[in-house]
Amino acid sequence: MVIFQFFHIACLADSRDEAQVEELLARAQSFMGSVPDTAYIWASDALLIAESSGYTLGAAQAKELIGEVFYHQGAFLQALNYHLQASDLYERDQRLAVTSQMPQPNWA
Repeated sequence: MVIFQFFHIACLADSRDEAQVEELLARAQSFMGSVPDTAYIWASDALLIAESSGYTLGAAQAKELIGEVFYHQGAFLQALNYHLQASDLYERDQRLAVTSQMPQPNWA
């Protein structure tokens, strides 16, 4: 019973972290055209939360958004770096999704 309660609490924390990351990314996106510095701050906050909670898709989205900020500011090397990091995370997230859907062997 204790293990189930711990797992349930961990899942709630994960879903709250994911929701917080999504909210921060939405805020960052809304500031992208008008105040890119603020968009960068929101996206960076989202990245920290996503990385600390293991939310790979959120981290990829945050890095992609940070890359867009750098691109629009003319910092093309930094933009490319963040876009490549985002691409790697998207690929990792895709592999995790495929692996989790694979049938598990029945050793019994």
